[in-house]
Amino acid sequence: MLEYPKEAGGVIVSGGSEANYTALAVARNARAEVDMKSKGMQGVPRRMIVYVSDGGHHCLERSIELLGIGGKNLRWIPTDDDYKIKIDALKDTIDRDRVAGYNPFCIIGCAGTVDTGAFDDFNALADLAAREKMWFHVDAAFGEWVKISKTHKHLADGIERADSLAIDLHKWMYMPYGIGCTLVRDKLAHYTTFVYGHEAQYIKAAKDLNKDLSDIIYSAPSLSLPLSRNFSSLRPYMLLRAHGREKYSRLIQQNIDQALYLGDLIKRDAEMELMAPVASNVVCFRFNPGGLTETELDRLNKIIIDEIYKIRFWIISDSIIKGRFTLRAAITNHRSKREDFDYIYNLVKELGNKALSDLMKK
Repeated sequence: MLEYPKEAGGVIVSGGSEANYTALAVARNARAEVDMKSKGMQGVPRRMIVYVSDGGHHCLERSIELLGIGGKNLRWIPTDDDYKIKIDALKDTIDRDRVAGYNPFCIIGCAGTVDTGAFDDFNALADLAAREKMWFHVDAAFGEWVKISKTHKHLADGIERADSLAIDLHKWMYMPYGIGCTLVRDKLAHYTTFVYGHEAQYIKAAKDLNKDLSDIIYSAPSLSLPLSRNFSSLRPYMLLRAHGREKYSRLIQQNIDQALYLGDLIKRDAEMELMAPVASNVVCFRFNPGGLTETELDRLNKIIIDEIYKIRFWIISDSIIKGRFTLRAAITNHRSKREDFDYIYNLVKELGNKALSDLMKK
């Protein structure tokens, strides 16, 4: 479905956080300049450096910390007006780190950033990673599923060149929570990160009896942290078998079309402002009647979202992008209808004008 190489391997995990952690553990071990199993991070001769855009998910920082690499060794690279990572800034930062004697070992691309739904240029990142002999990982927690859309699959061009991917099925594939996935191009690197060198005797015995290592390499406990696991793959398997690729493709496209519709409503209204381009299924916007300072606009839109949160059946979220408070509609519901977006658009305007009137009275 995702056009990733069929010779790659992978494992079902709990979600995007564990998927990224698992992939970055493989990247660390594969690009370390020491035997990570025996010497660990205390034995590396040079500081290991990771790079991601400033729109990267916070779970990436947590993974870097838990893997012993350290948050100070995660470089947050600035983004352009489309919220894509700046390739030139990335190159310059890597060059500076090499001059400083560090080991730049991993570039992380973002497929659908959490705040704006932006997609990096994956072919450019893959080219850079190949030249620099670095691991190329993509956090594609929900964004990878544009691959099965009719109109936006080009956003994911180049992802198939990544060394590893982190994806979710419980986000934009409408499945129950607890279904993420790590895909890794190099099955052996994946396997050796979690098992090789410290198997329990009963696992070693099973490997000795099985001359064909495929069963061991594809065994889920050999590819992730937990040994005891639920039958997590049953749910996506049954849902995909029941509904089929085409239905999921139609639903993904439906959400993209709804995001474009909401974005168009906002663009055509002088009292509303798009805060970022609508790249996929995320719409960032705010109520902006004009004549207000940034501080006043932040306050006004915080009042709006607080009022929306009082309406239990309708939820959008908020965020801060490039220092400005924004309302955020992340559209991942297969039951959403076009009139829902008319409703939220009108609701924001209604609440915004009421809040503005109240503020003017004070």
